[in-house]
Order: sequence, then structure tokens, then C-alpha cells
Amino acid sequence: MPLTLLEVKQNKKYRNMLIGFLFGSILLSFTPLAQGLIYLIPAAGFMVAWYLKRRSRVHYITFVLWLFFLAPMVRRMIEYHIQAQTAAMVIATPILACVAGMPTLRRISIILSSVRLRSIVLIIATIAYAAVVGFLTHSPVGMVQELVTWIGPLAFALYLFDQREYLDEILSLIRNNFLFGILAMGFYGVYQYLVLAPWDAYWMENSSLSTIGSPERMQVRVFSTMNAPQTLADFLIFGLLLCVSSTRRLRYAAMPFALMALALTSSRSAWVGGAAGLLFAIFSLPAKRRIQIVFALFGCVAVLGVLTQIPEVDELLSARLASFTNLKEDSSVNQRLASQQQAVTMFIAKPFGNGFGGNQASESSGPSYGVATIQGVYQNDNGIEQVTLTYGWVGSLVFIFGFAAAVIAALRVTRTPELMALKAGLISLVVQVPTMGIFPSATGMLLWMSIMLCLASQELQASPLVSAVAVRFSRAEPQEAS
Repeated sequence: MPLTLLEVKQNKKYRNMLIGFLFGSILLSFTPLAQGLIYLIPAAGFMVAWYLKRRSRVHYITFVLWLFFLAPMVRRMIEYHIQAQTAAMVIATPILACVAGMPTLRRISIILSSVRLRSIVLIIATIAYAAVVGFLTHSPVGMVQELVTWIGPLAFALYLFDQREYLDEILSLIRNNFLFGILAMGFYGVYQYLVLAPWDAYWMENSSLSTIGSPERMQVRVFSTMNAPQTLADFLIFGLLLCVSSTRRLRYAAMPFALMALALTSSRSAWVGGAAGLLFAIFSLPAKRRIQIVFALFGCVAVLGVLTQIPEVDELLSARLASFTNLKEDSSVNQRLASQQQAVTMFIAKPFGNGFGGNQASESSGPSYGVATIQGVYQNDNGIEQVTLTYGWVGSLVFIFGFAAAVIAALRVTRTPELMALKAGLISLVVQVPTMGIFPSATGMLLWMSIMLCLASQELQASPLVSAVAVRFSRAEPQEAS
């Protein structure tokens, strides 16, 4: 049914609020007010998210996704302007926006009473356990900081599950936002490789990360608007897989740019995960969709063929692909193996786990400067280590059992194109568990969102009457109008 005049005005207000916050943050980062944005952006982001969550489901979800897309770039712009590495708080904004969407305790108890969320209850219980261990053994501030990175993405996922009556609308909304998101991230990624903006070069010069290339054009491992090549690659792959179920013509512009940026990240584990997700989609979707994917693959090959005409790109991709056949001499692989040996020793020595708040980072660090470590073990390089060292002997078993049960349940959902694309994205992340910490922060948002939306679909199938009523009246609610 058509929107009323009041609904149109409300939508315009929410849209202006969203756009004003995002573009205002970018523009103000180049002014003398940049220093004040370090704490203003997270605080304002939380309040805007809380307001939108209560007023407009559509605009709240959009706001959270675009914060994940853009916040790290805004952080770099601020630090370049003030010439100091003190704006790490800015990239906490999307996590805080996720926390703002957390349902009330009463709603959470009702949500978790669902049979399909028993595995999620186990995961939440282990997170609470790690918080207690961290509080008793580490700084309370550090414990809270790490706890938020774990609980924020899960809170957003619980919000989406609570809104399951509008699942079709949410799936379409997420797909469309990722379509525009990968276009923006892909375009900026290509620009970053060819030009390299001064704020990106400044970040690279002051970062302790040694795997992002040199701060010079055509020598950088592209991270675009994100804070690391690996994170960018996961978001691009997730968006590309969602584009499989899209019918919008914009995908013909978004996919080539996203693919070029993905190649320039040189993220091998993400490539492998993306290949696994793509294979899952090919064998799961109807014949018509498979043909579309085949044509898309031919287009991808053509794009890569054009990209490799640049000598620097050809050399980069050739060396990265060749490393798959000679892993024994790969410095990154050797570093991970050494980290795993140290992790085994720590796991045996700490049966109760390290809890939250025990991460240490290098000097001039923040979530995107140093790599979070526990006594030299790089947690972000291995999801298994991330879980076992944090939760200990018993806690890690409970978490792994709950996570495995949640993934298996999510993959059993019915075969609709939208959910198949979402499941393909989930597969692309799960495959990377041995090589990447996927559970907290930005990647955690993708993970838990995928799982909870699939479980929400199963919950709706068990309550078809609720679904039918929601479809009929979802456009009739002024506060939730799209």
C-alpha cells in the first residue's frame, strides 16, 4: 500500500539523519574540529543508532552496515589531520551501534527460549564465562573493551532475529546495501592502489602491520575503506555472493570494481573462502541462477585479464598465486606455524583460558595498528586459537559445540535464492576459521548475521501465520516504513 504523507516525512527525516552523520563525519575530519570527533563520533553514533532502532528498522540496519563500511577510513582521515595515532576509538562506532540494537533483557529471554537458539545460548554462556575470567585476571577496562567486540555483533544478530516477521524486507535491504557498499569499497580500493590517498599512506607508515605492503602507489595491499586487507576481502566476497541473488543492474558496475579490489588485497584465505562459497552457491541454486553465475565467472576472468595488463598487478597476483604451491617457504605461513606451537603451550598451561582483556598490542596500537596478541600468539590469524586461548579447556569445547550446531542448523534452511546467497557467505567465513579469527568485530557481524537470519527463516517456517500477517502489514507501520 502507498505511504502516507506522514510516513514520507518520517522517512526523509531518518534518511537525512543517516546521511548527515556519515558525510558530516567525513567532512569534519578535515577541519580543526577533527580532534573532538574522536569521542563525538562513537557517542553520537550510539545515540543515532539507538534512536533509529526505536523508530525505523530499515534505517537502523542501513546505518549499522555503513558504519562498518566507512568508520575505519574516517579514523584514518582524523589521524592524518591531527598527525597523531589517537583516534582508534572511532572504529568502535559500528560495534557500539550494534550494542544499541540489543533487545531488552525480557525480549532476549523470550528470543533465547526458541528451540532453534539453544546453540546460541551456549555461545552466550561461554562469552559470559570469559568476561568473568577476564574481570578476575585482567584490567576491567580491557575486559569490557574486548567483551564489546564479541557481544556487539551478536547483539545486532539477535535484533535481526527479533525482527524475523520482516525477513524478506531485511534480506532485500541487506543485499541492496552491500551492493552499494561493495561498489564504494571496490572503487575506492582501486583508487587506493593507483593513487594512495595521504591519510592511507600515513596510516601505513605508522602501523606495525608488516603485511600490508609499502606506503606507495601500486605497492600497497589494498584495504580500501576498511582497516585491513583481510577484512576488506571478506566484506567484498560477502557482497559479491549476495549479488548473485540481485536483479538490479547496478551489480554490473559493482561486481567488477569489487573483484578488482578483492584481487588487490592478496588475501589468500579469503580467496579460498570465496571459492568455497561460490561452489556452494553453484550447486545449491536453481539452473537459471547457475547459468548467471557461469556468465559472471566469465566476466570475472575478463576483468582480471584487463587488470593483469598492468605489470605491477601481474607481478603481484602471479607471486601470490605461486605461493599456494610453495607454502613451506612462505613467511606468513611459517609465522602462523610458530604461533600455533606457542598457542598449544599456552592452552595446556591455562586450563581456564585467558578470558577477555588479556590481549596485548604493539606500541602506537589500536585495533587497526598493532595485531592483538597474547604472549606472542597472533589471535587474529587463527579462529581456533582465538577460541581455545580465550575460553580454556571446557569453555572452548562448549563454544565450538554451540558454534558447530548453529552453523549446521543454519545450513539446513530452505533453498530460496536470497538465503542460498547468505549461506554461501557463511560458508566463505567458516572455511577460514583455521586461518583467521572470524568471531568478534566486523567479521563477526557478517558471521552472526548470516547464522541468525537463517535461523530466523526456520522459525518463520514453524510459525507461518505470523509471517503472513507481517507480510501484509509491514508497510502499514509508520515507524517501520521503508
